[in-house]
Amino acid sequence: MAVLSSISQKLAEQIVITVKDVCGQDVNFIDPNGIIYASTDAKRVGSYHDIGRMAAKEGRAIEVTKNDNFKGSHPGINVPIYHNHKLLAVIGITGDPKKVRKYALLAEKITNLLIREMEVNEYARTLDEKISFILQSLINEESINSDYLNEVCRDLKINTESPKSILLIKINNRYNPKNLSMIESHLKSLFISLPEIKYMFRYPSEYVCLADTSYLAEKGDKISAFVKEHAPLIRCAIGSSTDLYLIKNSYATAQTALASLEKSGQFFCFFDNLTLEILLSSLSSNNRQMYLSKTLDGLSEADLELLAIYFEEDLSLKQTAKRLFVHVNTLQYRLNRIAEITSFNPRKIKGAVPLYLALLLK
Repeated sequence: MAVLSSISQKLAEQIVITVKDVCGQDVNFIDPNGIIYASTDAKRVGSYHDIGRMAAKEGRAIEVTKNDNFKGSHPGINVPIYHNHKLLAVIGITGDPKKVRKYALLAEKITNLLIREMEVNEYARTLDEKISFILQSLINEESINSDYLNEVCRDLKINTESPKSILLIKINNRYNPKNLSMIESHLKSLFISLPEIKYMFRYPSEYVCLADTSYLAEKGDKISAFVKEHAPLIRCAIGSSTDLYLIKNSYATAQTALASLEKSGQFFCFFDNLTLEILLSSLSSNNRQMYLSKTLDGLSEADLELLAIYFEEDLSLKQTAKRLFVHVNTLQYRLNRIAEITSFNPRKIKGAVPLYLALLLK
């Protein structure tokens, strides 16, 4: 994990404000050279603090009373702050030493907690950057040093030998921004519960996730349930299995699977489970519309429902009639009428296939 060697202006300001909220006194953050780096008394920022410099040099807490005469120092207590055995700064709490002495240890603990929190955040940010670097490089086929890639994979605990798949999550940006904020929060919780998934966000609405193919297959039901709970805000597709260094292929198949979802009205799928959808998803919007016009024009919603049930029942007249609560003769009449309207006879294989594909497209 990253180890802090210096404190930023922002963190120093956060420390003095937090300590003042606890003790109610003005607080100074003094660098090892005696310069006040941050203070709840803005007028003192940048000035020299004699006792702060002495406390840093001697490595001990020093109290100042109103009778003492030190340059730039007010009555109070000045405590050296160490982190990983290294002096970082001195915290000065202004006030009667007898009254503020009790806050010295607390100030030290607060400072170390804030420093630790910053280190954790910095470590997480560094990991995110590494994940993004790997995924972007592999997906875009950018040049990447194999030794460095292997080193980063070790840091991220990614097994370079096992087959990998891309999990692609698409957020629907057309919905209320409040809902988008909510779904992003829920997605972060999902990723926390699936720690083997490494992910990055691609602006404006795409999460690209990497994991072992076997892990995604094992967690498929959990991912599917999550997507179902949050549909239609998100769609999710899992690409084909491939070697880590060829993960661009899994990304491409995940994109194909995602495109098939957008046209089918579904919200989750594995690319490996797709068949005709692979072909249909590659059609342009214009070609798709032309095909639908050639096959389904003139049919009513009732006709389309009849065809859908008819195909679901494997062209069984008896089962279709039963589901539609009609007589078989009535069903035959309606199928013949569809054949007349479309010029495709759903009772013949050469007519059924074009109509079936059209329903899949629609």
